[in-house]
Amino acid sequence: MYKGILIFIISLFLFGCEKQEQTGLLKIPPGSPAFFQTDIPRPILTEHENLSDLYWRTWKILYQKIRRGTPQNNFVPEYLDEGFNEMIYQWDSCFMAMFATYGGKEFPAMQTLDNFYGKQRSDGWICRVYFENNGEPAQLPSEEEPMINPPLFAWVEWKYYLLTADASRLDRILPVLDRYFNWIESACKGDNKADGLYYTTHLGSGMDNSPREGIERGGWVDLSAQMALSAKFIMFIAREVGNETLASVYRAKYQHLSRMINNYLWDEQQGFYFDLMPSGRKIQVKTAAAFWTLAAEVATFPQARRLAEHLQQPDEFYRQHLFPSLSADHPQYDPQGHYWKGGVWAPLNYTIVKGLDMYPLRELAWMAAMNHLQNMTEVYTKFKPDTSQIAPGERDGDYQTIWESYAPDVSEPASRWDARYLVRQDFVGWSGLGPIALLLENVIGLQPVAPENKLYWDLRLREKHGVENYRFGDNVVDIICESNGLPAGPAVIKINSNSPFELTVSTQIGKRTFQIEEGSQTYLIEL
Repeated sequence: MYKGILIFIISLFLFGCEKQEQTGLLKIPPGSPAFFQTDIPRPILTEHENLSDLYWRTWKILYQKIRRGTPQNNFVPEYLDEGFNEMIYQWDSCFMAMFATYGGKEFPAMQTLDNFYGKQRSDGWICRVYFENNGEPAQLPSEEEPMINPPLFAWVEWKYYLLTADASRLDRILPVLDRYFNWIESACKGDNKADGLYYTTHLGSGMDNSPREGIERGGWVDLSAQMALSAKFIMFIAREVGNETLASVYRAKYQHLSRMINNYLWDEQQGFYFDLMPSGRKIQVKTAAAFWTLAAEVATFPQARRLAEHLQQPDEFYRQHLFPSLSADHPQYDPQGHYWKGGVWAPLNYTIVKGLDMYPLRELAWMAAMNHLQNMTEVYTKFKPDTSQIAPGERDGDYQTIWESYAPDVSEPASRWDARYLVRQDFVGWSGLGPIALLLENVIGLQPVAPENKLYWDLRLREKHGVENYRFGDNVVDIICESNGLPAGPAVIKINSNSPFELTVSTQIGKRTFQIEEGSQTYLIEL
């Protein structure tokens, strides 16, 4: 079994302890399904209760998006539907699984991915979208339109494994991931100077109307970085199941692709990654596609630091709502969003935050996660659209909800592709990434490594905060910081666990690892 690689999740700093008592339970909102009491983590936030409200609203919307397969479409018995139209989308489904795995057995998170695995063609191709009525692909692939989405399956499977320690899927899905990677590798290689990098289309990239013109079958920075990310996690999975031969193959693929991205897509003068035309010329358009290089760990630390500088520039990506999909200094940037011409999108924000976590940039990651949630909450609690802003057929009169994407410069949902109407509402959907995954993983700061029976806690909030009924592996834990006076005073942490595990708590000023026993314990932490 490949151990130790899991530690890349956190850069940690720990401390020591003394005993005291356990906290009480958070009340579940009225009208919630009964299993909300037992299966779902319960966040505690005494000074940010509005984030808890958004959290529970997200779960309620997601519960309404559970669908059932039919003999006609041959989908799995239950799956999650993104709610955009009468199709299922590959990268939407991957991002939904990223947060829905916290919902326990009531939410068919990983089964949703099985819909796509079950439709894989013998040559490895998996379509980016399938009709829900008959299960057929929306379109067959061609050189002009390969009909793929970002290859994120391996990332999701590895994240699920870290949370659950459930290795039962790994042997089964590894050949699927290998075949899909090889199909993209053979079908989507860039032309001419971009050979060795990868191309897709605007719809395939998911960034439908992004002003990335002229790259066509050149080197697309997002797909190239996503292929590196896929290779990295396929390597991890192969090692975990003991297939060292395949792990070595994907290590070599990852290293080669990382070199290609840095050699051909990095602009040293501007400190940014750009798409490459087939001619070898970079297009000077700064989009959030460049930040996939962080999640893939393709960027060196000096390169990551320069990318982070762009994220902190007010005339680029540091807007009221972080982070827009297009730099604000581009002439087509739209402060209302206009879909991918400035819209703030949950999958990109999640990816950027996770990418920053890979480097000594965790302060920016935490701040970006908090900013995203606070802006979503502002829209959720205060935004009231005019009926004229809502597309016909989507006017239901209750707009206290989660939206498909958000405007970067005002507290509103983004405008959609036609710049006339607002994006879709009740979009959980990938927009649940913020209220659930970023809340638990970055704002509260819990990162599980269940295969090693370890939990990491990045302790940043000053208020009483934590999570009750937090599940990782076989552990069910209430973990609450009653008070956090660091660095001036102690932090008081109360834990109740059904089983022993190793906890690493980090702050900006110190770190320490200690062993948690079964039962209730209180730790007084001083540095």
